[in-house]
Amino acid sequence: MRGRNLEEKREIAEQLKEKVWPALEKGHCKPLIYATYPIKEIAKAHECLDTASRIGKVVITLS
Repeated sequence: MRGRNLEEKREIAEQLKEKVWPALEKGHCKPLIYATYPIKEIAKAHECLDTASRIGKVVITLS
């Protein structure tokens, strides 16, 4: 998104709101969670992000 101008960003946001957001709200799309780390293990979470072998999101919890 960095290289896009304001109008392109606006169009992408509108398309997401119109086409993607409803599917998310209905539960049709769910993120794939690869790992969850507590905030105190943020260094481990960053190590996990650096590996190319993961598929899915790395989640940081605040507890």
